[in-house]
Amino acid sequence: MIDQVDAVVRHDAFGIVGSGTAPTTQQSGCTRIQRVHAQLCDVSAAEIFGTCLIGGRIRVFAGRVERKPVRVRAPGPRTPAVGGRGALERAEYRWQLVSLEFC
Repeated sequence: MIDQVDAVVRHDAFGIVGSGTAPTTQQSGCTRIQRVHAQLCDVSAAEIFGTCLIGGRIRVFAGRVERKPVRVRAPGPRTPAVGGRGALERAEYRWQLVSLEFC
């Protein structure tokens, strides 16, 4: 979960680095997640919130993560199957960031 939020902040997906009068991250060289808190809403959903340092300013964020089924390859050698899909795939549940907002 922290890696997903960190990737969004590092790549400036929301365009928050250049907003305001703060120096950009390239100038100050500091973009990092400071704190992340999670509050479980359900067995398959949680709300997250925290702070990050962007361009010398502390910004807050809030979002939601959910457990979603993800198809993964079966271990072992790949053998051709009907339809050319290779080894049969299985599903695992993984936490996925579904919404995120910065203030």
